[in-house]
Formats: sequence, C-alpha cells, structure tokens
Amino acid sequence: MRSAVRLLFVALLSALATGVFAQAQYDVYGTVINEKGEPVKGATVFISGSEKIMPTTDDGHFRFARITPGTFKLSVQMLGYAPFVREIIIKNASLSAELRLQPKAINLNEVVIGSQRARANNYEIFKQQFLGWSRNGNQCVILNPKVLNFTTKKNLLLANADEFLVIENKRLGYRIRYLLQDFGYNSRNRTTLYHGEFSFEELTGTEEQKKEWAKNRAETYKGSLKHFLRSVYANNVLENGFVTKWVYGYGLFNKLESLQDSDKLKVISTPVKFDTLITAIDSNFISLKFKQLYITYNPKQAAAYLRAMADKDRKSVSFEKTVIFDHNASVLTLSTPQAIIDKNGRYTDYRTFL
Repeated sequence: MRSAVRLLFVALLSALATGVFAQAQYDVYGTVINEKGEPVKGATVFISGSEKIMPTTDDGHFRFARITPGTFKLSVQMLGYAPFVREIIIKNASLSAELRLQPKAINLNEVVIGSQRARANNYEIFKQQFLGWSRNGNQCVILNPKVLNFTTKKNLLLANADEFLVIENKRLGYRIRYLLQDFGYNSRNRTTLYHGEFSFEELTGTEEQKKEWAKNRAETYKGSLKHFLRSVYANNVLENGFVTKWVYGYGLFNKLESLQDSDKLKVISTPVKFDTLITAIDSNFISLKFKQLYITYNPKQAAAYLRAMADKDRKSVSFEKTVIFDHNASVLTLSTPQAIIDKNGRYTDYRTFL
C-alpha cells in the first residue's frame, strides 16, 4: 500500500471480484458539450477504474449499460480541452449527465538546447515515484513518455499530461490508459502526491500467461487498499488478515539513529473495532470516520488476535505500544470529514485518503 504502484494497479483489481448474487444494473448515459453548448464528437468518455470506455457519437452522445450500484468517476478526455471528471453515485435508477468541457491551451513542448538531459533525469524520477519499485512496478513500461510535461520549482518536480499515458504491465497482463491530472515529487522530504483517472484492458496472451496473470493479480490484491476497504465494508477486517491500530503520536529516535522521526509511531495496542467507526447509509454504502490508522497485512498475526479475543486471553498476544514503521505497512489518514465507501471498495472523493 505504501508505494505508488499499489495505489495505481490495485485499483484495477475491482474487476476480479464479482458478486455471488445477481444485482440490479442500470445505464449511465448523456452528452458531452463544449463551452458554447455544442456537442463534442470523438471525445473519450470512460468510467475510471474499469474497462468501460467509448468515444462520443456525432451528436456528442455516450451510453454505458449494465452498471451495478456504487460510486464512480465519469471522466472525459479530449485534446484541446481540460480533463473532465464528475463523481457519480448509482443507487436505484439509471443516470443521465450533461458534461461540459472547458478549453485548454495545447502545450507545445519547446525545444531548448541542453534540456534533453534534464528531461531524461526528470523522467527517471517520475517513473520511480509514479510506478514504484515493486515487482509490478519494475515490469511496467510507459509506451508514450513524450506526452508528459515537466516543471521544476526548487525541491519540487511537477508533471502533467495532455493525453493518456499508455502503460503496459507484463506481470499483471494489463494495458492502462492513465489521464494524469497532477503529479508532484518533493525531493526534500521524499513525498509524492498525484491523481488521475484511468481505464484498462487485458493484454492478449497464451493460456499459460493468463494463468500466471491471474495468480499475480490475486497476489497483488491481498493486502491492498481495495482489499482493505472491502473488508471494512463487510466489517471483517481481522478475518481478512489486516491488523489495524489507532495512531496517537510519533516518537523521537536518538540522534545517532538515521531513521526519520515519523518512522517511530505510538499506537493503541489493541486492534480497532470497525463497528464503532462504520455507519450504514443504505444497502449500497457505508460512512467511515477515523483520524489515523496504522495498518499491516499479516494474516497469522490477525488470526492470533482473533483467537486471543475469543479466549479473552490477551497475554497470548504481544501488544506493542510503540512500533517502528514497517515498510510493508501503511499509515492511513482520513483527509475529509468522512469516507463514503461502496461494497466494491470504491470511494467518492480521491482526496479522501492520504
């Protein structure tokens, strides 16, 4: 969960989990218009995080059929216009939307003598921070890096793109079209923040490759943010292998030690009980409220906690009050008053979690 690649590619795995029971399905349809109210032909409309993607017709129309209830991002990309994103919620009826695009000047990359080396360096930093260093990230290839625009400001590297980034992941068997809206890397404190919308398709492969991709996707899903949020929705977080604790402070190391202050956390010793944090909104959505959580995916430890709580024998489990940040763990902060989550682990606002 800590690396950028997990946030990017774990979101793709919502396609892997389908409901056992039949669900109601609805249509999402509408028209894309420009700032003058005229229909826009050939705009790319897609439901972010899915395979639902299509161009608008001559009269600007689009339609996606058989959408199950949940929260989604309806996105539009068209050269010469700013990217458009609208949060939509499907509950018990089809949804019609008029999407109005605003003009955006096309960024023509200026050729500057001596700038190619700087661009190459910026691109290497971007790849490392955007794709990460995991096995998935290392097997990702950006097929069209020239669509990226870079800007530097002191310790900041900023990037955006006027067109889709096309990314292939040979380990998971996906081709992703990612509409990057903002990217920022701060070299001083080594933090990266970015957001965008994406659609994906499966690569063509042999039966043997497809089996390997399915195995790798399942492996990637386990312990992911998507897996965690689905477990929160079902209120079976521990049962799914997540050990979640409250963060209530940060410790300080001895000056001789090299770790950052934030690498030492003070946590409440017992696992969080999510039934105290969750409120059901209706049959499709829950509200989740918290401040900051320390999350590790450790099925063996989670099972030990479950046994200890069942036996009421907490001495059989080691309860730490101060932990060193595990690089296989995450600190999850709620950045909005509440998180609205559907059963597929989707949430309405990309700014919800940090």
